[in-house]
Amino acid sequence: MTPDKDAAAVLIAAETLSNAFDSQDLTAALDCFADDDELAYVGSEPGERAIGRLAVVALLRDLFGRPEAYSWRLIEPAVWTRGDVAGLCSEAVGRARSAAGSQEFAYRLTGSLERINDTWRWRICHGSEPTA
Repeated sequence: MTPDKDAAAVLIAAETLSNAFDSQDLTAALDCFADDDELAYVGSEPGERAIGRLAVVALLRDLFGRPEAYSWRLIEPAVWTRGDVAGLCSEAVGRARSAAGSQEFAYRLTGSLERINDTWRWRICHGSEPTA
């Protein structure tokens, strides 16, 4: 892939993960990550830090068991690619959706991805809510 196509594919990987979060689909979310044990997910709240596949599965299962579903829309993405490795750093608009409605909030998404079998997969994903 060319660098522009790689950057676009990394942004698609971020959107795919957001869609999995929005649908609270654990299998779809895990498919967005590398399929070995060398991965991490870190969220905004205390205790939302998972290193390794089993820990990421447990954390995502907990998140997806909540009454609200989360998602994000990137608004200022920066993507760097070097061969089969990529980095993403972006401001975003987060959304929490529940039966009572939805609420938007400031969000940031950063991480590293690796191209595995022509698909960009997350190695490290860090979502955070910046304070005002």
